[in-house]
Amino acid sequence: MRIGKLESPCSITNTWTVAYDSGELLAAATSFTISGLDGNTDEEYTLITRVVCGAGGGGVRLRFNNDATNGNYGYQQMYGVAASAAASRVTLDTGIKYLGYDLSLNEFGFGSMTIYAKSGYIRTIISNTGESISGTTVNSIRNLGGVWNNTADNIISMAIIAEIASGLGIGSRFILLKKVTSTS
Repeated sequence: MRIGKLESPCSITNTWTVAYDSGELLAAATSFTISGLDGNTDEEYTLITRVVCGAGGGGVRLRFNNDATNGNYGYQQMYGVAASAAASRVTLDTGIKYLGYDLSLNEFGFGSMTIYAKSGYIRTIISNTGESISGTTVNSIRNLGGVWNNTADNIISMAIIAEIASGLGIGSRFILLKKVTSTS
């Protein structure tokens, strides 16, 4: 009996391509929306963020289809702030937080968030961020697993919302990658 490699009639290749690039914001904003998406076709996204704080305090969150319904979002996070580490869970929220959090004027927050976007499933999110960055100080880091519990609606847009007016400062940038699957 011979045991060998199973051959497939085709191979599947996944690559990532830029679906949207905001470029650097030239004026401060309170929100920014990426539209024209089709989560059912694309299935997975990676959102890369650089938030420059345009006004002190507050945070930045992500909403799908600009859904601000309290209770449609939840997350579990592990984080380090200054010299302390902790974990927490939020089960009722109006968006996925921590794209940049508790930033002071001109501080930075960097993040990368992978999103499973296909309808019919709970939309899951894995996020990694570094926040309140100034000089040689990174005040906090977070690893977050999140969910948007709307299984019916196709994701057609993502809104990035600052909790305070002009919270998305000049130099903020948002890049959305989408997964492209091909067979040969």
